[in-house]
Amino acid sequence: MKLKTFNEMNSNEAKVIEITFPNGDVYTIPAELIAQKRTEYYAENDGFEKDSIDWIKEFDISMAPSELYDWLQNDMDWADVKDHATKMESSEPDYNSMWFDAEFEVK
Repeated sequence: MKLKTFNEMNSNEAKVIEITFPNGDVYTIPAELIAQKRTEYYAENDGFEKDSIDWIKEFDISMAPSELYDWLQNDMDWADVKDHATKMESSEPDYNSMWFDAEFEVK
């Protein structure tokens, strides 16, 4: 019997976490990275092995958006994810459309 993984059962669920920093920089982080870290933690504490049925079940739970968000916010920091983060390209602002709302000052 082959167990379906979370990705096979719920292909429409979150695959990346998008992080927007206060300076406007936007990064994406693979959701699987966070789920993997959470699952490793519970495997160590609860004594189950990688790729076991318990591992797969815990990983599936870990891929839920609420669990991803909670683990990322409370149990990880930038150092844990920076090597896996992808900076999103920001589009150049449409200066023509903002021209009349811009502030001008002669100095």
